[in-house]
Amino acid sequence: MTDTLTGICLQSCYSKGSVHIEQVHFSNFVMDCILPININIGPNAQFEEDAVIQDISLSRFRVTAFAGSQIIGRTGLPVRRVHLSSFDWCVRGGTANCELRDHKPEVFPVDGFKAFAGQPGLPAALYGVELEDCVFDDIRLRWEQPSAVWRDGFYFEACRGLDFHNLVLHRPHPDHGAALRLCAVENVWALGCRNTGEDGFLEIEHCARP
Repeated sequence: MTDTLTGICLQSCYSKGSVHIEQVHFSNFVMDCILPININIGPNAQFEEDAVIQDISLSRFRVTAFAGSQIIGRTGLPVRRVHLSSFDWCVRGGTANCELRDHKPEVFPVDGFKAFAGQPGLPAALYGVELEDCVFDDIRLRWEQPSAVWRDGFYFEACRGLDFHNLVLHRPHPDHGAALRLCAVENVWALGCRNTGEDGFLEIEHCARP
């Protein structure tokens, strides 16, 4: 994928209708795009039987990105069993619009925050909300001339059951943020992870969605 707006986009509830998306597997991708991954239950989902995203795997990816990826469930409708493995992930540049850096979005658009032409962008390379039993394995994250919008490497909020294996991360700026930020999460396992920066690898917060 070259000069692409969005790389992989899975949307269960784009408008009034809902679908089940499950048992989908991607491997061996090279991406040069604005927003690499957008997985979103959708703001119009209401009940568990209406919208499901589960059992999704992405493996052996080489990614160059401009905006933060998102994996977004809803309260009572989590995205389940997503597995990202063997990623070489480079974030280059980024938007100058820092609207979402200190104010978390209440609604995540189904087409993602593409953060170009002055639009706001998510402050982390990967932003996950309302996830359950997800695995992130063998991921190396690099930054090239990061803009002011970036705060953290990866950010996860209101998630249950996260496994982090062999992550190589560092925060985008040396004086603030975290390589991995966890907010209101339960049952987290981390093994073999390391920070390529001097400090600021992990921050854990207690917070609630607006």
